[in-house]
Amino acid sequence: MVSRLHCFVGYFDELLILLYLKLKWYYVIKYCYCCKFSEIDLIVSKKKELIFIEVKASLLGEDILISYLQYQSIVNSSKYFLSEKLSFLDYPIRYDLCFLSLTKRACLYKKCLA
Repeated sequence: MVSRLHCFVGYFDELLILLYLKLKWYYVIKYCYCCKFSEIDLIVSKKKELIFIEVKASLLGEDILISYLQYQSIVNSSKYFLSEKLSFLDYPIRYDLCFLSLTKRACLYKKCLA
């Protein structure tokens, strides 16, 4: 039961972040991009900048960190994405972590990873 709740919360949080980014005029390129390295929650662009986003959520309000290994898998997945989508090669790249806390008045924390 806990696993199903965790999956639902993760899915719901990704949709909330997706909606938030659309309201801020980001163009969503890919949602839940999966490849042989890992999954990237969101790939968006704005003003010719390509942004790879990892979404994390907390029901209890504590910060959730990602490990160096997770970060490297996101970077490797982004390289794989760029090898498939050559039209984005000239875009500047950014890696973001979007943190959503459901106990802190649904605040959104966006931190650049690199």
